[in-house]
This record gives sequence, C-alpha cells and structure tokens, in this order.
Amino acid sequence: MNAVSISPLFCDEVKPKFHMVMGGGVAAIMAAMTGGHSGFEAHVCNILHGNEVGKISGHYGPINSVEFFRDGRGFVSGGE
Repeated sequence: MNAVSISPLFCDEVKPKFHMVMGGGVAAIMAAMTGGHSGFEAHVCNILHGNEVGKISGHYGPINSVEFFRDGRGFVSGGE
C-alpha cells in the first residue's frame, strides 16, 4: 500500500462512517514488462469490522495518493 485515507465522517456524531480507502500496486515498469497487471485498485474497507466493502479498478500504474472529499461522499486517487 502506498496511500491510505480515513473518511472525514469517521468522527460524525450523528451517523459515523468507519471507512478508509487504500491504494498501491506494483511499479509501472513491472506492469509493462509483464504485459499488464490487475493490481492497480483502490480498496475501500470498514475499519470497525476489518473487512473490504468494495474496490475500484482503473489505474494504469500504482496509486500513490488517495483522499476523501470533505463531505465523505467520494474520493480521488492519483498515480504515475
């Protein structure tokens, strides 16, 4: 994992969201040498229960940064 972000709603007193998003992957050069790699995914996990609740694919290279929107309704990711 290269990057992790915890939901800004984690501390919400009315309806907390115990989610975090993680991103990583192998180096882009390794993906190019092996003809592609499916490991470039952002994983959304529930911190309280310790389980994955979803994943989002689509990066060509490693995910180097992730950040939730301030309202907690989405996130952005950045890579190579």
